[in-house]
Amino acid sequence: MNIEIIKHAAIDVLKNTPYKPFLCLPMSAVLYAMLKDNHGVDAKLITGDLTYKNHYIFNQNFSIRSEVSNSLKYWAGHAWVEVRLHLRFVFF
Repeated sequence: MNIEIIKHAAIDVLKNTPYKPFLCLPMSAVLYAMLKDNHGVDAKLITGDLTYKNHYIFNQNFSIRSEVSNSLKYWAGHAWVEVRLHLRFVFF
């Protein structure tokens, strides 16, 4: 796989997203969809916790899959995309 595809897709998402906090989920969802749908990249959309020096920055307090309606506005987790490169997944 060409790393340039991933790089350009990520740049496109960043160029078209407002510079605001807490947009990791929509940004990651768009990047995931672009890579899968437009380029056939083996990617995963991942959600979970983000810690720094054993302190929670974001804590996913429930599963997005199990929730309905507007509950995402209360979700406090983190999201990112993982892409398979050379037999291992790399995250963005």
